[in-house]
Amino acid sequence: MGKEDIEKSLVKERDFLSYLRLLKKASPKYIIIIAVCDTGAADYFTPECADMMMDLGLKINMVERYRQPYIAIIENGNILVEKVSENTEVPLYIEGSLNDHTIQVYSAGFNYQHGIGCGAMVLIDGADYLVGSRGFNFLVFDKKQDRIVDSCAFDTFNMGICKRNENPISEALLSFSKKGIQICFISFPRFPSKYNLDVSPYERFIIEKNFEMDDIRDSKIIMKEVWDNQQLPFASDYENFEDFYEVFHTPTSSIGLDGNRRYLDYASRTVNTRNGIRVTLHQPKDFRRAIFFVGNCRFYGWGATDACTPASLLQKQLNLHPIGKDFIVYNYAQVGNDTYTDLLCTLRNLPLQQGDIVFFQDRGGGTAPWGIPYCDLRLKSVRPHNYGEIFIDSHTSHNGNRMIADGIFDFLKKNDFFQKNLPADLGTPIHVKQSKNEDEDEPFHDYKEKLRTFYRKKLCPKIGSVVMNCNPFTNGHRYLVEQALEHCDHLIVFVVEEDKSVFPFADRIALVRKSIADLKNVSVIPSGQFIISTRTFQEYFNKEFLQEQVIDTTLDVTMFAKEIAPCLNISMRFAGEEPLDNVTRQYNENMARLLPKYGIKFVEIPRLKFKGAPISASEVRRLAEAREFEKLKNLVPLQTLYYLRNFQNKSST
Repeated sequence: MGKEDIEKSLVKERDFLSYLRLLKKASPKYIIIIAVCDTGAADYFTPECADMMMDLGLKINMVERYRQPYIAIIENGNILVEKVSENTEVPLYIEGSLNDHTIQVYSAGFNYQHGIGCGAMVLIDGADYLVGSRGFNFLVFDKKQDRIVDSCAFDTFNMGICKRNENPISEALLSFSKKGIQICFISFPRFPSKYNLDVSPYERFIIEKNFEMDDIRDSKIIMKEVWDNQQLPFASDYENFEDFYEVFHTPTSSIGLDGNRRYLDYASRTVNTRNGIRVTLHQPKDFRRAIFFVGNCRFYGWGATDACTPASLLQKQLNLHPIGKDFIVYNYAQVGNDTYTDLLCTLRNLPLQQGDIVFFQDRGGGTAPWGIPYCDLRLKSVRPHNYGEIFIDSHTSHNGNRMIADGIFDFLKKNDFFQKNLPADLGTPIHVKQSKNEDEDEPFHDYKEKLRTFYRKKLCPKIGSVVMNCNPFTNGHRYLVEQALEHCDHLIVFVVEEDKSVFPFADRIALVRKSIADLKNVSVIPSGQFIISTRTFQEYFNKEFLQEQVIDTTLDVTMFAKEIAPCLNISMRFAGEEPLDNVTRQYNENMARLLPKYGIKFVEIPRLKFKGAPISASEVRRLAEAREFEKLKNLVPLQTLYYLRNFQNKSST
């Protein structure tokens, strides 16, 4: 069996005994590292399994060694290391070198509750390449080609069930790394268990009383008593009772059409959310790269004021150092995002560019996917340390958040992330490849191809764009087009194609074309299903019922920036100021926030006014319905006026 055949078979094999047979064939050609997580010796691990392990040359029979840590390293058929811990509460750890790499191997049984707890890791240059799930974990390494061949685990706990486990998110996270995005896994300071001896009196109180802030935070009377008597050491972090009470109540969130959870806008002295995420203080106006936090309540900063979340504390620290001044920090963590499905949904909707860094919270018990750098802060909470009381309950206090921010900053420095993965031109955003994507539906692909063909015919240096519903076209729309033309060489007017307006799309786009036919360097094209449509921004078509709501328009804006704009080389987008419509105003705010990240300048142009009031399509519709056509002469072009007369005449017959 050749080397290539062995590798293909190893990666595909799902049966434990068959995998051990393949390892025997692979043994003379590779380095094999074995580490137990929780327990290897359990119901499925029969004497037959033990015999096959020993056929690899191993000497220790693991059949009766329930929950005992175990490490073995085999190189070219020779046993380099084989260790087992006789005490289930004592983990194993070894380190050494592999080619030019530093290697660390860790194994701990279920009964080990100190430090980082039970687990298994193989760290190569600081990145964990082991699956780290219960049972026997294997890593097969090709020393000659300096590469990992396979990494998997077999759970031998239950009789009759021994399945191969692989890290479920490895491929998803590594796909971002291929695009020039640096993904880093992160674990937070671990709360001590009852077995820990070196704990503070308050930590002992939390352990013995099983104290959780969740149990008291909804009772204002109890919270007031705690505050008045300063019964909890972290209570002194807040200036007054109102602040103390506020930080333990999370703003309302909603799930958008893309499945992503976002916060509604919320404002207070201590907790603020804006544009779907928690506010990070000290953000610079000028930056070249971004750091994103993706995680749950601990990354969000539950129990902390805005100034003392991990994100704000890291941003403040970055601002003080020359190497960190190019960075802006965004806190996309959400209370309740407790599964990898939730976190990956957030990750896929981030406005990422080349050179950005994402800290992705570990939800799997302390194991990063293959090749993902691991910022492991779990042991930072082990005393002695200089941070004082770092816990509220299992959540971290202001002091604990400082520990997290310091740990992240040190990790960035140590791993040279301030210089690593810098693209040649940080001003160039990541765009989707122009070849057809298998995940892209046919209409979207065809629409983008039409846009590229259109652009190739125009070939203008500075392309601007504006998106209009024109329901109907007014003098205000005409004014916006004229003003936009002063800033670009060619302007593309996208007319909203979705037929959910008073006037049909065919009539609206015809009116636009007639009303600006005298202007040079303007093209009018349909928006398709992908700009302000029920597919990307459904709320737009129910604006009158949503004026008091916080609307998330991220999907529409990012689709335009990542997918539409590159087809036409659009570098500017224009919109009229919106003093009247709260939904459109929020859309403008999101464009101002997101488009510059993709190299697109957003320009908001003051609205054209008549007798001190902005000209609006809704007012034009009201006057047309009332047949007050004389008043309309100052608000719409002649083409629109004629159209409205005919439209109303037809409607009344």
